[in-house]
Amino acid sequence: MKINAKLLLLTFTIIAFITISSAIIYHSLTKELLLKQQSKNLVNSANDFMFTYQQFVYEIDDEFDKNYKNGNLLFMNSNLDFAFYLGKDSVLTASNIMLKSGIKNFY
Repeated sequence: MKINAKLLLLTFTIIAFITISSAIIYHSLTKELLLKQQSKNLVNSANDFMFTYQQFVYEIDDEFDKNYKNGNLLFMNSNLDFAFYLGKDSVLTASNIMLKSGIKNFY
């Protein structure tokens, strides 16, 4: 009877050790995998945002150049609400501001 109790205790100890060690290994590998995946997704999202933002800025710059060169006529049909340029000595005057119709003048 004593041999069976020792054998049972030894078997239980071995199974508990294997279970605990495999749980620790599984937890650490899962945590590492999730952190890698999350950082990869974060980098991809940041790259997508920068690409979209850069395209948006290029479209606004192109639209401004087109409207500035052609005068105020095309400005009314564009997505821009206002545009301005600085005069001499970096002074902003009312004549240097183009506003879309329907926008209040603050000057």
